[in-house]
Amino acid sequence: MPLEILVPFVVLAVSVIMLVITRSGLSRQARLDSTEAVAARFALDFPEYDVTDVMIADDRQAALLTIGGRDVADAAGLVRTIGDRTTTRLMTSGALHSVVEDDKGLAVRSTDFTWPCQTVRLADPADRARWRKLLDRLSVEPPASQAEA
Repeated sequence: MPLEILVPFVVLAVSVIMLVITRSGLSRQARLDSTEAVAARFALDFPEYDVTDVMIADDRQAALLTIGGRDVADAAGLVRTIGDRTTTRLMTSGALHSVVEDDKGLAVRSTDFTWPCQTVRLADPADRARWRKLLDRLSVEPPASQAEA
């Protein structure tokens, strides 16, 4: 097939495929809309833990869970979205490399190479403080306020 015909054909085919995917809703981003749904999603993967509190990020892309059950002295749960799916993570002491705070939220860096970083949008300083308090317990690096002391 001549290149003058092949290139426009490929561009048109890719455009049609993208249009079909977008119009059918398959490119829609998942959202964490309720604390009950988040707790139920976490319970699917970790039924041995009881969810005691759920804090959902402003952009509805991540949720932090305080948990109870066996061996949870320093543990928390995380539910986050990836595309149109959700994934869960049980975080224990040492699971986080660092937690960096700015005026938009938190950047959470993990020690696990399969989950290097999660940006959590939290506009309210009180919400950031709640997340930070729980995440700092799981961090390898001490919080900046403790490192300077």
